[in-house]
Amino acid sequence: SAFCFQPPSHHAETLTTGLMFAKPKKVGGSTAAGVHIRIARNIADRLGKNFALCKSRWHHGYTSQVFRGRNVSESLLWTLLRDPTSREISQFYHFSVSRHGTKPSVENFLNYVGDKPHFRYMEQASSLEGNVRADPLKHVKSVLHDNDFIGITERFDESLVALSLLWGLPLADILYLSAKRHGGYDGGGKGCTLIQSPTDKEREILGEATSTKEFQKIVEWDNVVYSLANKSLDMTIDAIGHDKFSHAMTRYQHAKKMAMEKCSDETIFPCTDGGKGDGDKYKLPETDCLDSDMGCGYACLDDIATELGLWKPLRELEYRYPGAFGLGAATRERMGERLQKLGSPYANKTVKKWPSGP
Repeated sequence: SAFCFQPPSHHAETLTTGLMFAKPKKVGGSTAAGVHIRIARNIADRLGKNFALCKSRWHHGYTSQVFRGRNVSESLLWTLLRDPTSREISQFYHFSVSRHGTKPSVENFLNYVGDKPHFRYMEQASSLEGNVRADPLKHVKSVLHDNDFIGITERFDESLVALSLLWGLPLADILYLSAKRHGGYDGGGKGCTLIQSPTDKEREILGEATSTKEFQKIVEWDNVVYSLANKSLDMTIDAIGHDKFSHAMTRYQHAKKMAMEKCSDETIFPCTDGGKGDGDKYKLPETDCLDSDMGCGYACLDDIATELGLWKPLRELEYRYPGAFGLGAATRERMGERLQKLGSPYANKTVKKWPSGP
């Protein structure tokens, strides 16, 4: 509650208080950002705030810039790290191959990753300004010490359960549907782009590239950060207690399985089935998302949480601002039923009259 503030009336270049997610590229950041937004929405509702979302930020950017001057006593900052080699391959395929039609080859891959130093964790997640290469160890320490929590992509569900236990959040707050799936479409750019993955032959080519001294030098310090963050997550789980953690994890995985079965097919993302046609995305009001392709299926996830008792020990939501987010067909129906059960004054009003904020 100490971190839920009134959001600014306009987009701020920097944020010094509130809920902060430092979002590196190609780490599963859109999915994590969806959880972040869900947390910000749920806290605002539970506290009875007169706004739909606690002051927060979740977009790409340099931590040293967008969170410059952060007030550590009035903010929570977290980030997500992925195995650096997997991340570099994913970036190459996502931005260069899928979006620009670049041919996968050792030369093209090394040219791409060598030309993108600002994609490194050191540049993105460190809260320090200045030349990273001049003192990389100082920036490693910044990444590890200045974030209140660091999740690991390859241990995503473990990370979220640990975060919920550390921050006193119910499991309901960390439910999600993946924002981007293999064989699906990417809605993060201007339109809908089919997500391409390497073929077996291309994986062999990229294996050659990532084993070169040139590439290993590129990811050297990212590997250090990633390894230490993994160990930090292990220590966090140890501190929580394995029995307590395992119990929460079992409940969470059951809820996740149920969410996939019940929510996936009904949820409209910006690029569901390739979008509206000609590569155009569905606009937010037409989707079931909290923002862009993030936090999708939120009303269905709320119903799963209620069915499984995952709001405890806190209360369920009251939905003071039911019109604040995406209102696709499935969400409209679920939200309408929930407002009826709550005896909400908006239950018998048309969707257009559902409030979105003060």
